[in-house]
Amino acid sequence: MSEVPNTVTEKVDLSVELFKAYYTDVVKFYTKGTASAAARARKNLSKITKLAKEIRKEVQTDKKAKIAERKAAKGVSVTSL
Repeated sequence: MSEVPNTVTEKVDLSVELFKAYYTDVVKFYTKGTASAAARARKNLSKITKLAKEIRKEVQTDKKAKIAERKAAKGVSVTSL
């Protein structure tokens, strides 16, 4: 996938694709001993880690925004967040 994903769901879909690729390569490494498959597996794990961190930040930001919206709708001050 050459395009940069914009939404959390696109990033989750990309991480699933990367995990499938990781799984394929790790199986090749452990069954056939293919060294290049091990390198690809490690590379995919790095990409998955980076995406997971991005997704986590976005989910946390969205959660805080939703909490602030609910409190604002109830008339509660959001300065305590």
